[in-house]
Amino acid sequence: EATLKKVEFLRQALRHLDLQATVVHARAEDWITSNREAFDIVTARAVAPLQVLVEWCVPYVKVGGMFVAMKSRVEEELKSATNCIEKTGGTVSEIIPYSLSMDMGERVLVIVKKMKTTPKLYPRPNRVIQREAMN
Repeated sequence: EATLKKVEFLRQALRHLDLQATVVHARAEDWITSNREAFDIVTARAVAPLQVLVEWCVPYVKVGGMFVAMKSRVEEELKSATNCIEKTGGTVSEIIPYSLSMDMGERVLVIVKKMKTTPKLYPRPNRVIQREAMN
């Protein structure tokens, strides 16, 4: 997480819930150098199009691990992200619908299973990822 206020909230929530997890204060694209394929599970909330999230997150996942993206509208995003998911070594293994509350609508968890090593090309510079996602 790039925002310190959110990092502190997450750390406090983990302590309160007595959960063990790592919360990192850094931008995903900057932290990859020393943490490539280091995690069993990587999650991301709906902060960017799925294609962008895949490129930011899948390189952190160990082969055999998973990336879990929380999204609200997935059908169209999944079409544009499929190629990126495959290029980064993943495959969509499951899509799980859920609801936060009656008035917030349906959401889905997109589960991407990491099948092979991500090429060193990924993640590309953020400006390149964003430009491609806009086309």
